[in-house]
Amino acid sequence: MPPILRALPYSDSRTVALVRGAPIEVLAHQIIVWVGVALPHERQPLAHAPRFPAILDTGFSGTFAISPVQLERWAGLRWNTLPFDPTFRMKYFGVDVPHRRANLWLYPNQYGWRDCIDPIIPPRHLDLIGGIAVYGDGEQVGAAATARLVAPRLPLLGLRALAHNRLQLTLDAANREVWLSS
Repeated sequence: MPPILRALPYSDSRTVALVRGAPIEVLAHQIIVWVGVALPHERQPLAHAPRFPAILDTGFSGTFAISPVQLERWAGLRWNTLPFDPTFRMKYFGVDVPHRRANLWLYPNQYGWRDCIDPIIPPRHLDLIGGIAVYGDGEQVGAAATARLVAPRLPLLGLRALAHNRLQLTLDAANREVWLSS
């Protein structure tokens, strides 16, 4: 299987990523990957499925976290259309956050480019233990306490997702490049 991320650059200064024509600020040293979320029964991403940036965050011990507003605006899905997964819960900032079943696709970058998706290499389906965490924005998303949580500024793809899918992450800090393969 070909590498997923190839010489994916990250910057030592603030940059901008465009999502549906709107600029989204990316902070220095944030590793941006492009993902898509789909309903659990969709086994292949649609040809023109929405893609959006997420921070590859090895310090985040979950699988994937997104706010309900981001989910609707960027993936075109309402949080309550995703089935609740009663088998998995995690604490975020001390709050028990329920998870929702969904499919997550990680799109390969064109070699050396952050915001250009490779049109030849197919996206990689990531099997997620317990689905995705949807919380924040003051919206009730399955547990009263989650409405108090502040959602991440950008969705987070965590180390648990990489480990569960047996992916190999290589960080070349000297050149500010990331490689990801199976």
